[in-house]
Amino acid sequence: MPVSCPAAMYGIVSEHRYMREDPFRRGSMPAIVKSDVIYRTMKDPFVEGVLACGFMRKPTAAASQRQFSIDYYSCFLVLAGTGVYQDEQNASIALKPGSIVQRFPGHMHSTEIVPDGTWVEFFISFGKPVHDYMRRLSMLNGKPVLQGHSEPDAKTISTLARFLRKLKASDSRNLPMMLLTAQKLVLSLQEQACASGTGHPQHPKFANPQIVIACERLSAHFQENMTPQSLADTLNMGYESFRKQFKAVTGMSPVRYRNVKKMDQAVLMLQSGLSIKEIAHLTGYGDVFAFSKQFRKMKGVSPGKYLSGK
Repeated sequence: MPVSCPAAMYGIVSEHRYMREDPFRRGSMPAIVKSDVIYRTMKDPFVEGVLACGFMRKPTAAASQRQFSIDYYSCFLVLAGTGVYQDEQNASIALKPGSIVQRFPGHMHSTEIVPDGTWVEFFISFGKPVHDYMRRLSMLNGKPVLQGHSEPDAKTISTLARFLRKLKASDSRNLPMMLLTAQKLVLSLQEQACASGTGHPQHPKFANPQIVIACERLSAHFQENMTPQSLADTLNMGYESFRKQFKAVTGMSPVRYRNVKKMDQAVLMLQSGLSIKEIAHLTGYGDVFAFSKQFRKMKGVSPGKYLSGK
């Protein structure tokens, strides 16, 4: 089943109203007045089967994402507003309309937006296996930020809006074709941008392959009851040896690592406009109370207050 924002609360204005009612319109770019997103899943786990896209407005500083990582591929095109991308080495790259930011699986980064109410982006996300084969075939540019020569035009916005509508309307049998369309869109956007900015390491940061596997599994299968003991058994490692090696590499216990990944995913979904109930389900919590309690513990505020910046 599709997961999308309530139509009464989220949506883009019709194309015919774009040019008349945009207080932040720059040049010929259409107005996106509210966030409108869709998350679909082609298979479990979520990080392998996700197919998502949508327009997102980020009007406040609370929408910035600091020390953030996800375990599937996502990229977004900046449509309006300005900000800064910062990689793991704290190197900064300015973001402006036309910038494309790629979020590679497992790579920590930050995106700080200027909270002047103008930021709009369109994102496309798909699973890690798709990202992996595209990287092996050298289809994806390896840089995290690509800078376009010009701001996105009305034709580009209309193409993205059309893909969003089709993904919402597609039944499960058509999702493979929609995935191909998503890949073509990403490649088309990259072709329109000239690669610039700092490089970004695209290799695993962990030398121990068992710990790499552990991190991947803890970052997925959120709806499964996975314990450190069962994971150690799967990796043919003693529990104490696994726990110590994992903490030595990641700086945290397996349980905390999994919770951090869940909450990182929850933040992204909150900013996409999904309901707290939907997010609780997708991140493996039995009810909203349990999810909210863990979110408050990790982030210091409730999900609602985190999103509002209070």
